[in-house]
Parts: sequence; structure tokens; C-alpha cells
Amino acid sequence: MTFDNTTYNETSDGSLTGIVEDQQGDISGEMTVDPPLGGTGAFTGTVTDATITFDVTGGAGGGVYTGTVNAQGVLSGTYQYTEPPYSGQIGTWQATPNGAGTPPPAAGWRAGLSLGGGPLSSAPAVGVDSAGDEFVFWQGAGRGLWEKYYIGGKWSAPVQITSAGKIASAPAVAVRGVDQQDVFWKGFNGHLWEARYNHGWHTSVDLGAGRLASAPTVGVDPAGDEFVFWRGAASRLWEKSYRDGRWHRAVRITIAGKIGSAPAVAVHANGQADVFWKGTDGNLWEAVNSDGWHAPIDLGGGPLGSAPTAGVDSAGDEFVFWRGTDGGLWENFYLDSRWNSPIRITIAGTIDSAPAVAVHPTGQQDVFWRGLDGNLWESFYQPS
Repeated sequence: MTFDNTTYNETSDGSLTGIVEDQQGDISGEMTVDPPLGGTGAFTGTVTDATITFDVTGGAGGGVYTGTVNAQGVLSGTYQYTEPPYSGQIGTWQATPNGAGTPPPAAGWRAGLSLGGGPLSSAPAVGVDSAGDEFVFWQGAGRGLWEKYYIGGKWSAPVQITSAGKIASAPAVAVRGVDQQDVFWKGFNGHLWEARYNHGWHTSVDLGAGRLASAPTVGVDPAGDEFVFWRGAASRLWEKSYRDGRWHRAVRITIAGKIGSAPAVAVHANGQADVFWKGTDGNLWEAVNSDGWHAPIDLGGGPLGSAPTAGVDSAGDEFVFWRGTDGGLWENFYLDSRWNSPIRITIAGTIDSAPAVAVHPTGQQDVFWRGLDGNLWESFYQPS
């Protein structure tokens, strides 16, 4: 960060640290200014996609700072000191985030950030490709399928996938390699539907398998085989898989018994499918398909306030999220060959839908949800 004091023609470096942003765009943290201007002070203010305003109190040029945010995340603007003995001095400032346009390297959760795009009519779904690009889908205006994607270090504007027509549930997405996204949903006839993007959107296909009683979920393995699950008749778990270049008939996973929500699936590199759901007791449950289905396990953590979402990294560690009955974002994770205790991600604030997670091979977790304002929101965890 640089400061140019035009009153006395002096320049200093500095930094903004400890930045926290809530769902309303309110920010706080600490600003440090190196000599010759010199000092440290607390700041509070507001930020949007395009503007930033904050006040600094204390020894680091106490005053009012206003500016803009460009597409690369660079902040710049003007300031005026309001605290003696510097009252009335003016200047310009500029701050370039660490790796502008990319997540900072420090480990931990980042505060929820509004990505706009609202109003969402459903929970979002997200997938990430081998290049680290992300693709988020939801049911939006007119019950259409909508998308927002992160490519080249920046988010796109939301776009409607008009070829999909109207959808009757939240969507699910499987991202294969680079530049192919397979999106699934419950159609208005109760069937499972698919639309595929591969250098352009293809006509939607009715895959049958009705009647779905929930939104679907989907996972894909390195071979390109896809596994779609949903809650079906009598609250049972159903699956339809794409293997050997063709779709197979839908089958009921009888060992799972009754499930209390839409399911979520995490598919490992070896093709193992781990399916999660809210049980009829409100707890988090899991069933594993590894050379055959294993009996479901109660992982506790209840009562869940939504269906779960799940992802797995290249080490086989799993991360499961849900909306709690308190409206917060909750997580349980499988590390070092054991499940940990559920924790609330307090920095995310209050969420208004089931979440969706994209897990990168490094273990970075990008979590999305519908905010209280109807917009798409994101928080991410940067591992150490």
C-alpha cells in the first residue's frame, strides 16, 4: 500500500491488515503507515463491488478515505486527514491485495462476500475444474437456470442458460476436466434432466428416473464416470450412473433406509462414492460405496437445518457443510482417518439456504450460499 501526501509532497508505504467484512459490506481492521508519514490506527468502513470508504482513528493519518475497486481487486482513491496535528492535509492512496484477484495465502476462513446475482430462488451448486476455475449454478428468475463463473481471476456477470428452459429444483453440477460442465435438475415432470456445456450449451435431455422427491446431487471420477443421487419415493435414496459411455437405469440404495433430505456426494479419485444426508433424526448420516455399499453411519451433528453438501481433496480428506437450525454455516470434516466434531463457521454470518462447496486438490474449500438479501455469497478456507 502506498500513500502520497500532496500537501507536503511526501510518500510512504503501508498496509491494511486484519480485514474483516460482514454480509452487509461493513469492514474493519488496522492500517499501518511507514515513515516519514508513520503510525498505526484502526479503521472501519464499507465496501461494494466497485467502491470503498473507511475512516481511520489513531496515529496512522486519522481521516476519511474514499476510493474505487477495479476488476483486479486493486483499491485506490483520495484521503483527507481530520485529526490534529495533521487536520486538512490531503493525498492519494493505493492498495494492491496480495496476489490481486486471487485468495491471500494466509491460512483460515475469510469473511462472507456478496457476489450479487440475486434474487436466487434456490440453493446454489458449484463445481471446480482442473485449472481451478469455478462454475456456480442456481434456480433464478422465471425458474430458469442461472450461472456465474470464476475464470482468469475474476467473477463473470450472472447469465441465464436459456436452452435449459424452466427447472423445478436446485441444480447440481459435475465439472469434467476443463470446459465441460454437466448440470442436473428435477424437471417439472418429476424426471431427472441434464444439460451439458462443451464448447457451448447442448439441448437439455430427459433422463427419466422419476419421480424425484428432491434436488439431485452429482459426483464425477477421474475416468469421467458420473454418479447422480436423489431422494425418491418413500424418502429412499436413489442413484443413476453414467459408466462405459452410457446411462444405466436408476437403482434404489436399499441399505440406506429412509433419508430426511436431498443427499450430497463426494467422489474420490479411485471412484469411491461417499453419500451424505440429513437423517430422519436430524443428524448427519453417511453411506459409502467402495466395492459395494456399506451400512450407513450416524455422524451426529444434528439437528441439521438443511441438506448437506460435501467435497473431497486429493488426499482423500472430506469436508461436509450444512445450514444449522441457528441459520449459521456448520462443518464436519474427515482428516487423519477420523471424523472431527462439528464446528460453526462464525465468520460466514447467517445463511439463507443449504450451502454448496467446491474443494480444490490443495484442500481449499470455497463455500457458497444464498444470503439474506437473496444474493449469491461466498466464504473460503485457505489451508496452511
